[in-house]
Amino acid sequence: GPNLLSYAGKLEERYRNIHKDPGLRAMEEAVSGFAGDYYRYFLHDRDLWEEAKYSVFVMQQLHRDYAYQRGVTDIGTGAEDAFTYGRGVCQDYAHIMLAILRCRKIPCRYVTGMMEGEGESHAWVEVYTNGFWLPLDPTNDLVVTDRHIRIAHGRDYSDCLVNRGIFVGNEGQRQEITVTVEEKDRSAK
Repeated sequence: GPNLLSYAGKLEERYRNIHKDPGLRAMEEAVSGFAGDYYRYFLHDRDLWEEAKYSVFVMQQLHRDYAYQRGVTDIGTGAEDAFTYGRGVCQDYAHIMLAILRCRKIPCRYVTGMMEGEGESHAWVEVYTNGFWLPLDPTNDLVVTDRHIRIAHGRDYSDCLVNRGIFVGNEGQRQEITVTVEEKDRSAK
């Protein structure tokens, strides 16, 4: 079956030939345009640079080629296995995207947090380019906005565990995380 390295190579080929496919080009331009507009303040009016454009492209392609399905993978599933299954959850999307970007030596990190309207944790990727972390959500094919709340970031899932420790004996644990977001009145001093 296909492996992650060959898929990364196919994405390189698709990206080099994006100008030949009007649908791919339009999709890349739309998301890149949004990312550029949304982050214009942080980018100091510069256009998205090549690493960011490629990262947006990988996000879009992975969203298109990979299927969201619970129960196929678990917290110990690596990027290669998750890719081979062809389906998984947000953690898998993030791990696969990180592996592909790292093949191209693009600095990137795994992020865990919450997403507005979701009742559980979520994972996405941040790409470091030109002094700025560009957050991308391959599970939802989104440039991350203020609908995402970052809790932790690291190399992969294992760096972002909310709880660590060892139980001795017949012990158990239950954890609840609540995130409350309020809009502050900016005019009040």
